[in-house]
Amino acid sequence: MATAAKDRRSPAHAARGTASSRLCRSAWLSSTPAARDEPFVCLAADSRLHAILTGAAAAEGFIPRIEFETYGPASIRELVAAGLGVALLARSAAEGPGAAVGVCELARPPEHPPIGLIRSRARPLIPAARAFWDHLAATAGGTGGEPRRAAAG
Repeated sequence: MATAAKDRRSPAHAARGTASSRLCRSAWLSSTPAARDEPFVCLAADSRLHAILTGAAAAEGFIPRIEFETYGPASIRELVAAGLGVALLARSAAEGPGAAVGVCELARPPEHPPIGLIRSRARPLIPAARAFWDHLAATAGGTGGEPRRAAAG
């Protein structure tokens, strides 16, 4: 099951078949039992996606029944498409190439974890890394200048 949030990087919820329309009509992780009763597919328990899913479910008062753990978003999508469960995915993973899954917006999408760029101070950024830095700075409201230095410690 796959659902999508407005930002292509934000976590989303995916659905398949009749579950898709039923879950998309209700607010995901709401007081209705639609998603609560579904098996979930997720990354390993030590992943950030797992923490986002369990945190979002806890905020709605339930513990997701994670029946399948796998190694990456593409394999989550494959398991969802096979009808083995529902998942929290980024819109880009839910709507990208691969097996068809139903996608619906989340009523209250979880916040996306921070994204950053780590580099060696001893070398200038290569053009691709510089373009990524400029994109991060622009989307975060920055100027695109030099990367911020980590605090000494």
